[in-house]
Amino acid sequence: MFDYQKVFLDHFDPKTFLNYQWNVRVSPGEVLPWQGFYTGPLVLRAYEIEDLCELLLGVALSDLAQVVTQELVSVTQPSDANTFLFLHSTTPDLNTFLDDLNKLQQEVPGLDYTTYKEVQSVYFTQPGDLCVGRVTAWETAIETEKVKGACITNIDYYYLSQALIVLAKQHLETPIPVIEQIIDFLTAHPNTVARVYALEQEMQIFLVWLKRMAELDQLKIDSNLPEVSQHWNNKKVLYPSVKQALSIPTEKIKQQTVKETLASEGQLADVYQKLKVEIPRLPGYIINRENCDEAHFAKQIQQAAQLLQSRYGLTTGCFKACNSGDGARITPNIPLANAALLTQLANEAYTYGDDYLLEAHVTYLETVVNDFTLKTTPSAHIRQGEQAPGITLQFMEGTSWKGNLYLDAQQAAKLNISAEHYACITHTMQALVSGFRQHIAGLNIAGIDFAIGRLGGHFGDEIMLGVQDPNLSFNGAECLRTFMDKKNVLAQGLYGATLVIHPHIDFTLPEFRQIVAECFPEATSKMEVISIVPDCWGMIATTGKTPQEAVDQLVALRNVLATKDIIH
Repeated sequence: MFDYQKVFLDHFDPKTFLNYQWNVRVSPGEVLPWQGFYTGPLVLRAYEIEDLCELLLGVALSDLAQVVTQELVSVTQPSDANTFLFLHSTTPDLNTFLDDLNKLQQEVPGLDYTTYKEVQSVYFTQPGDLCVGRVTAWETAIETEKVKGACITNIDYYYLSQALIVLAKQHLETPIPVIEQIIDFLTAHPNTVARVYALEQEMQIFLVWLKRMAELDQLKIDSNLPEVSQHWNNKKVLYPSVKQALSIPTEKIKQQTVKETLASEGQLADVYQKLKVEIPRLPGYIINRENCDEAHFAKQIQQAAQLLQSRYGLTTGCFKACNSGDGARITPNIPLANAALLTQLANEAYTYGDDYLLEAHVTYLETVVNDFTLKTTPSAHIRQGEQAPGITLQFMEGTSWKGNLYLDAQQAAKLNISAEHYACITHTMQALVSGFRQHIAGLNIAGIDFAIGRLGGHFGDEIMLGVQDPNLSFNGAECLRTFMDKKNVLAQGLYGATLVIHPHIDFTLPEFRQIVAECFPEATSKMEVISIVPDCWGMIATTGKTPQEAVDQLVALRNVLATKDIIH
């Protein structure tokens, strides 16, 4: 765990507007100044979360799931009469703090996940809702969208959910106005639905405490329940562990085709064992971290590489963290025969303390659309408990997501997604929804990422389809789909696209929207600036009669913003 030191400044920080900053001691000889972020780096330790759970709820953390089942109720089809309480921020379940800290260690700018997710949540609101947030860009968005906001002044904690349970404790000692505002909102609107980014334990604690303080019988939530989100929002559910894969007798492997071996391994993964769902999949193995020393962790990656080579004839792999987000901690195109490199990667990964995956490296199919080279990385989505129409392709920068393009079956075929693969994606989503309903709990929201491409080896030149990543929480494509809802895109037979941009520090959301209105006076119904966090993150969106036209509009909008010198 890390130690923190508060350092007072002779000026105000340009992002936090505080007269101090934090230093993070990551090891006895390494201290990093926490700079360039809108919030602080404080993260609660496990025992602190346990203590807060007992203090606020009177139960042990081990009993929290049972309490949540009794006091929070998941709703898949909120009525129009419901108001919403938005509590959106990144989740500790994805270790995004570690990802931002890792970027500081590499001397590259952090993505500030917690800030941009809080700010973009304002776009999802409607009149009458209450949105909780902390940073200045969030306050600007609240004012611009004319939405009620509950401003949390504690920005020292990286995760919003942790800041909230710390404030809840303080509220028991001395009433805190913003906490009273949230409680009063729930009391006045008892049918309110809480919309959260993810339902991590800290958020569960806060919501149950909030429900009790507002004296509600139950609090409705638009989220996956803990039995879904805590275990299944993780790549490890898709693959067998190295130990499980090695348990298949060698003689059996010798008698199987490569596809039969792939299926045999798939039946060892949780998605089959617990949901009874067979998914299209790629070869890969989980490198377990729990109760594992560094030497054994490194041994597992060597064994995984040997399995990929011996069973599938593969020469390259992709090494990735099982529960990171936004393409973080992914190393593609690794030579599987390079034992020294594999050991180095394992030793670096071991320090994070979580599970990793070594899977087949995919050579995606590619199509050039205007300025973008689109790879066959489609995603399909669950919204309000049902499969959403169509699919999306992701705009990528390296391994990081940078936006989405909406496709239906007809247009997907023009971008290297065959009718067979499109149908398989649709069938897989239906099977997952059914599997969760039958064996776990309803699946409220999800984004499932697929890969389409060549693996080589014993698969030869065959184009393979496989599930790569289950995101069982709010996901980036929600920005596109919400934009399409607001603009009534599908009813008009149109398509939509979104793109991440990097705004300059001196320009805010209303200024961006004013510039777009001036430069595109006839297109205000066809494009939108969704969110702006100065010198951090922003998103623009456009529509078109075809996906090509939507992308053309996106490029035109981006180029105008670049010409105006308001984006990097």
